[in-house]
Parts: sequence; C-alpha cells; structure tokens
Amino acid sequence: MRLLRTGSPKSDESFIGYLLRLTEMNGYQTLSWMLQITGIRNYVQSKLSFAFDESLDLSPLARLSGTDKPALSSLQYLPVNKPRRKMGEYSVFGSPVSQYMIRLRYPKVCPACLGEAGYARKIWELAPVTACPIHRCQLIDECPCCKRRISWARHSVSLCQHCDFDWRGCEAQAVADSELRVSRQLHLYCNLPLSKSTIDPETKNNPISNTDLKSFLSALFFIASQHAGLMDTKGKHLAPSMRNAEIHILLCKAWAVFDKWPDNYFDFLDWRRTQIRESQSAHGLQRDFAQYKSSLYKQLTSPQLSFLRIAFEEYLITRWDGGYTNHLRRFDDAARCNGKYASRREAKKLLKVGVKSIDNLIAAGRLKAVVRRQGNTRLILIERASLLNFKRELEQSLYLKQVQGILGVTHERALELINCKLLNPLRGRSVDGCSDWRFSEKEVKGLLEQIKKKVTPVTSVGTDGTISFLMAFRKLGRAQISMGQFIRDIIDDEIYPCGISSKQGLAAIQLSKKQVTEYVYKRIHY
Repeated sequence: MRLLRTGSPKSDESFIGYLLRLTEMNGYQTLSWMLQITGIRNYVQSKLSFAFDESLDLSPLARLSGTDKPALSSLQYLPVNKPRRKMGEYSVFGSPVSQYMIRLRYPKVCPACLGEAGYARKIWELAPVTACPIHRCQLIDECPCCKRRISWARHSVSLCQHCDFDWRGCEAQAVADSELRVSRQLHLYCNLPLSKSTIDPETKNNPISNTDLKSFLSALFFIASQHAGLMDTKGKHLAPSMRNAEIHILLCKAWAVFDKWPDNYFDFLDWRRTQIRESQSAHGLQRDFAQYKSSLYKQLTSPQLSFLRIAFEEYLITRWDGGYTNHLRRFDDAARCNGKYASRREAKKLLKVGVKSIDNLIAAGRLKAVVRRQGNTRLILIERASLLNFKRELEQSLYLKQVQGILGVTHERALELINCKLLNPLRGRSVDGCSDWRFSEKEVKGLLEQIKKKVTPVTSVGTDGTISFLMAFRKLGRAQISMGQFIRDIIDDEIYPCGISSKQGLAAIQLSKKQVTEYVYKRIHY
C-alpha cells in the first residue's frame, strides 16, 4: 500500500508537521488517521512522544511515503546520550538541547512562512524561538480568529482545527529588531536561513552569542526565569505551558541583560536583590543571592558560562552593599582587598585604631560608610576608597606642633581655631577620641592662602601706619575678640589685610592700624 499523494520531507521540517502535511495531501480528517495507517500509535494526546522515540519502526511510513528511513529519522529528536532518559537531552540540528525546551504540545506557526513554503518548520518547536527572523514577526500559537490554541489534531498545515481559518491570510504582529535577536541567534546555531536585514552587528559583543546552543539556552532561561520569579536553567518551568507571547517578553528582557556587558548585568543584579528576597531571616549574601549563587555554580557549570560567574564575583566585590565579602572563600585575597567596601575590622587593622575610633570617624564624615540595620545588629560597610584616601592623608598629615609652626601661633590659639572650625583635624579628641591631633597639610596651608587672598592694598594707611596680624590680635584681646572670630571676619570681608611681609605664618599678614581700631570700635558698639 502506498499513499495516493506523497512528498519528500524538507530538511528543516518538523516530523509531526511532515505527517500532518501527508494527512492534508491525502484528504484525511485528522493526523490520527496517518498515525494509524503508518503503524504509529496515536500519541497526539500523550505529548507526542513518538517524535523522541528512536526505537519507533519507521518502515511502514517509509514504504507508504516512498521516503527512505534515514531521511525520516533525521526529522525526529534523537537522544544525545544513551540509554534514553525520560527528560534528557536531544539533538536539534546537531546540538544537544533539553527536552523541556522542545515544545510539541502547543505548536506555533509563522503565517508568512506557511504562505511561502507550506510546511511546519522544526525550529518553531523550540520554546525560545518566539519570532520569525525572516519575516520579522512574532509566531502565533493561537488562532487569530477563534482565539483557541493551535493543536496538531487538525487536518491541514495552515488551517485552524476549530474554525478552519486560514492562517496564511492573517497578519502576524511585527516586532522590532531588538526582539528578533534570540530567534535570529537560534537560526544561526541551526544553520537556518536569515534575511539580510536581520543581521545585527551588536550581537557579537553579547557574551552568550559566543557560546554553544546548550549553554546559550541555559544562560538565557536562567536570567529569564528570574523575571518570572523562578529558578530555571532547563526551561522546565517556562517552556512547556507558557504562551508564546509571554515567553517572548521574558526572553527579550533576558537578552538585554547580556547587552553592554557587564553593566546591564550589574543593573539586573541590583534589580533582582530588591525584587527577590531569598530569606527574610537570613542576612548578607544568603539573603540576597543564596539560590541564585547556588544555581550559578552548581547548575551552570559549563566553562563557556564562566563569564557569568566572573561578573557575579566582580559585582559582589565592586558594587554589592548587602554584606561583607572578606569571608567568601571563593575569592582570592587580592580580590577581597580590592572590594568596594571594607568591614570595621579591616578598617581597624588598616588604620591601627580601635573600633570606637572607626565609628567616630564615620560619624565625623571622615570615612564614608553604608549603615543598615540587620535585626538587632548593624551592618557597617566602609567605602574602601574613602578608607584608603584617609590612610594616605594620615600618612602625610601634620601634628599639632607642626601646625603651630606653620601658622606661627601658640597651642592655645591653635585649639581655638579648631573650636571655630577653621581647622578641621583628621584625628583628635573631638574627632575619634585620639590623644594626638592630626591635620591635613593642604588644609592648614589652604587657610593661610585664603587669608592672603583677602589682602587689599590701600593708598593711605594713615599716620599710624601698619601692624602685623599678631600685634593686631593683642589689641583685639583687650576687646575680648578671639583669634577665630578675627580670622572669620577677614574671610567674610569684615576687615581687609593690606599687605604681606616676609615673615612666616600669620605674622606675615599686615593690617592698617586705623582699620583695626575701627574694627574694634564696631565690634564693641554694635
């Protein structure tokens, strides 16, 4: 017995789609008729498992269709590793793919492809192929007319099994270039045709485009599942039952994470830790990334996906502010020492001070830190940049006696300048409780320069002439005007120095005796 009408299968045709095409060509009512006459049991209601069955006897089908068995066998999904497991990996155009990714129960079609070629493409059975990169449209998995899901239990490749609507005449939803990237990449993996207009030069800069098909799908679904609030590296939760439009949106979001690598990935990790809390009772990495980290290192073990692990570690070290990284054994000492944040213990060791001093330096703003409550405790993360900068400032700092020498003032007057906040010590009793005052040389000399910039030469200083800053201050003392107040008024343009001598420090500042007298009178009477 031979079929009245036969045709050779296309190289990229679906096995079930080929049987359906023979069904239509010979005028049978449903696909089940073709399965019966070819000796294939009716698997339509049992997830169409015959497409994965390498033991299936294809002799009747070969004899009836006039096609050799190897050509028919190539249409099936053959197991990659024997013996065949229930949910193992199957060859798709020569590459291993998880069976979860192969979506037979709910077929999809491209209306334009059906109109041009008239057969169901095998690539459409992959769950991540959600669009047609040839016609730049989204695949449909429901009839546009009756809104019911497309099924294999029909009598025509192009007609709806429920309402006989011809899909070749419908206009599928057009998609942007950015939404074609996943399907286009899968066509490239499978050596299938693409239109020239869909070639995207940016794809080569996306790290997952340089992996094999299996790694590509694992990474893509791993990220996509996070947007759905799941953890999925094989498509087990997303692929089998989700509508094509839903999968399309998730995969487009996932692809975007790999663009502008690793910046978009870091932004994604920031988003994820605010959206998905692993455990409300846990802290740090266990709270923010416990399951994510476990999947990343235990399930996505392919060397081709090492870029994901490397970027994750870089994120924890350079950007994450949810906990300490110095205890993470996976990181080497150099990586831990270069992290964005340091603990109080690290800061204490680096600055050689006590924990209380560290807290005081944070409170004084000398060290920048992130402080969060974690139950009954506090998480304190000190910005390493500010810590190292402060350490360098300390190494180049001045003791109080050195400051007195530069300014030419006594110990008492120097303390007065500190109280007036004209000198802001790096360390000291008012900063971190340390007995030794330490000052930035730049700030001390900057104070002198600030005063010197206020010098305004006058054409006449009167008969009294000029006096030095220190001599003027002695007059001010009798009026109970402090040195700090005097300097503050110079900075605020209440009185102007008129010259600078060759002396050191404040003694070099010259003032008009007349102006000093007027200044004292004004301070006393107003």
